[in-house]
Amino acid sequence: MRLLRVAALSAVAVAIAVTGTGTPAGAAPPTPWDDDGGLVFAGDNAEEPTAPRDVWSALHNRTITTLGTGGAGRHTCALDSNGKAVCIGYSGRGQLGLGTKYDTSSAAAVTTDGVLRRKTLTGISTGTHHTCAVATNGKAYCWGASNRGQVGSGSTRRSFYDPTAVDTSGVLGGKTLTAVTAGGEHSCALASNGKAYCWGRGSTGQLGNGVTSDARRPVAVDTSGVLNGKTLVAIDAGTNHTCAVASTGAAYCWGAGAQGQLGNGSTATSAAPVKVTGTGANLPLDTISAGLGHTCASSNGSIYCWGDNAQGQLGLGDTARRTTPIRVEPLVNWGTVSLTTGDAHTCALTHNRYVYCWGSNDSGQLGTGDRTSSLVPVEANSGDIGNDLLDAVVATSNGTCGLGFGGDVYCWGPREVYLPGTGAYATAPTKVTSDPTLLDGKVIRQLTDDAMHTCALTGAGAAYCWGYGAQGQLGLGSRSSNYRPQPVLTSGALSGVKLRAITAGEYHTCAVSGAGKAYCWGAGEAGQIGDSNARSRIAPRAVDTSGVLKGKTLVDITAGDVYTCAVDTAGAAYCWGAGGQGQLGNGTMSTSTTPVRVSTAGALNGKTLVAIEAGYAHVCALDSAGAVYCWGNNVYGELGNGGAKNSATPVAVDVSGTLAGKTVTDVSAGDSTTCVVSSAGKVYCWGDGAAGQLGDGTTGSRNPTPHAVDSSGVLAGVSVTDVSVGGRSVCVVSAADHAYCWGSSSSGQLGYGGYRTQTRPVAMYTGGTLSNARVTQVATGRATWLVTAQR
Repeated sequence: MRLLRVAALSAVAVAIAVTGTGTPAGAAPPTPWDDDGGLVFAGDNAEEPTAPRDVWSALHNRTITTLGTGGAGRHTCALDSNGKAVCIGYSGRGQLGLGTKYDTSSAAAVTTDGVLRRKTLTGISTGTHHTCAVATNGKAYCWGASNRGQVGSGSTRRSFYDPTAVDTSGVLGGKTLTAVTAGGEHSCALASNGKAYCWGRGSTGQLGNGVTSDARRPVAVDTSGVLNGKTLVAIDAGTNHTCAVASTGAAYCWGAGAQGQLGNGSTATSAAPVKVTGTGANLPLDTISAGLGHTCASSNGSIYCWGDNAQGQLGLGDTARRTTPIRVEPLVNWGTVSLTTGDAHTCALTHNRYVYCWGSNDSGQLGTGDRTSSLVPVEANSGDIGNDLLDAVVATSNGTCGLGFGGDVYCWGPREVYLPGTGAYATAPTKVTSDPTLLDGKVIRQLTDDAMHTCALTGAGAAYCWGYGAQGQLGLGSRSSNYRPQPVLTSGALSGVKLRAITAGEYHTCAVSGAGKAYCWGAGEAGQIGDSNARSRIAPRAVDTSGVLKGKTLVDITAGDVYTCAVDTAGAAYCWGAGGQGQLGNGTMSTSTTPVRVSTAGALNGKTLVAIEAGYAHVCALDSAGAVYCWGNNVYGELGNGGAKNSATPVAVDVSGTLAGKTVTDVSAGDSTTCVVSSAGKVYCWGDGAAGQLGDGTTGSRNPTPHAVDSSGVLAGVSVTDVSVGGRSVCVVSAADHAYCWGSSSSGQLGYGGYRTQTRPVAMYTGGTLSNARVTQVATGRATWLVTAQR
């Protein structure tokens, strides 16, 4: 009996059950790690196994003390009183540091399972698609996009979905970093020696090292010119330029200068630092912020801006570009506490804790309650801030957030930064809330997900679902989608019922109770609900027991695309729903809205089934003697009988070749591929192998007989106990509790640390999340939001 069962429909993610090194396989259930039962996942652009964590309630019981710098991206990050990072917003390149590409519906905690374990962060900064932080140990850590080397690890891998240490083998060797800043596609840091170091994209000279080439590792900013003998005390990276302030109060910039953003009276680009000149040149500057094409700084409470002004982002009452600093008159001597620049807007927090913004307001980023742009500073609406006092303000590319003295975070502007549930733009400051989820503290026994929705089953036998719900597949009594776990209704068919297994089809969900009864909800147009009606159900319905299921006790259930199958205690199989490819196994190609018995007139005569697995449109089952039988679609040879035709009745898998004399102990069906494990611990696969999912080094699309998975590489001497097949990838677990995968890794679902297809098994990465952990189960499935747990 598997600890974790995930509907193997398509391979985008891999869900893994783990135990700590002190918990032997088969021992007592683990205590909750967080939202867990010991679950982690890989895939959905998480290239390595990612420790489950509660991505919905990161602000619950946290006191936020530091708001990160930003301006270039569509996400924002902050630090709590313990030096841990929390992020919210867009995460398409992993810039939230959650181990996944998914955006959050509220603040999410950056993972501390890898390089940030036991680290205390002191500063954090967001770039366009990446984030960087500095810790008390004087080291920098970055995550997100690294196609131009902006993570600084020495790699130009497309994305890092977990924090990664910035390389210290070169110019940072022996240096203690005090600040870090993330720009468009580059990053910079200050060291305790007052010098600056940058890495990433350098095409406009934004690295300041005198050249216009990228650097995948930190390089020293040139000190042979205007920075000779200078000690830098502040630095900020814009989209394509960088600016810094020296201990003398003078400002220096480098990089793109076409809009005059370098402040030296020129529109030329400079790959080496130049001194900011003009009105503010002789003023002691204390803060500086670099945006897309403009820069602002503060001095003695007054603000000076220069560069692009097409949207009024300089706050001067016009749209004329300036190449040297000009004072923002409305805020003269107002005492600037915090200054920040976005793509085309600027905001400042004054000493009396009022927020003023100016420039573009197309997304509501000025916080005035409307979308009217302003050429001069305007006061932001108090909104949810009320009587709270702000301690800092930070801009994203087209949004703004503020930090209250009490640790509350307020945001306004685009939904990528602020997701209050409605998905609407917030044009006035709105509190970012984060409540504990309903899964907190519960042990998850099963996790099942399809392309659009996910369900979890707790140790107490309760079901929770979330994701896309337009067909009622969440079982909430409505057709609403929900991006936090919600309890499946128990006021109707599930009243007083404890569930033992759950499975997700494309748009429907089914479960089996401890008493052996089946329940389904969601899309039902093909009869996959099994309640005698071809109708969708928004709440759980009991599967019809007036026919073949009368008096039967079910022990296993599996959902295919638009059909469902189950096995009872007597070893008989039953299916309902779509049958156009013969997947109901009753000898017809017809749909059935009530369960039908899988035919036992042929190959299954006298056989007792012990497990059943549904793929997209084919089903395979294992009998008590260790033989495998399949039925349904056979376009790719997924039935394994050597034939090419679909079969509406079970057929025996070919045992004249590699399976001759083998006893099968586990079976799994994916979209169009089937794999089994023998009692000797070897793996065999058949069906679609176009992405290498047969694991034998080939990529043939049709393989109607079993192929032995290559055991000469990482599987040499390894005894496999469990296999799970997704759409285009396969993963197994060994008797020694290690995981191995092969096939497509387009979303990182193989968990080995890369995106390349693997036609032979590769070992799943065992650092970070899986350090000192034992993998006890692996199951592939389509991934939406996956609830996972933390050790």
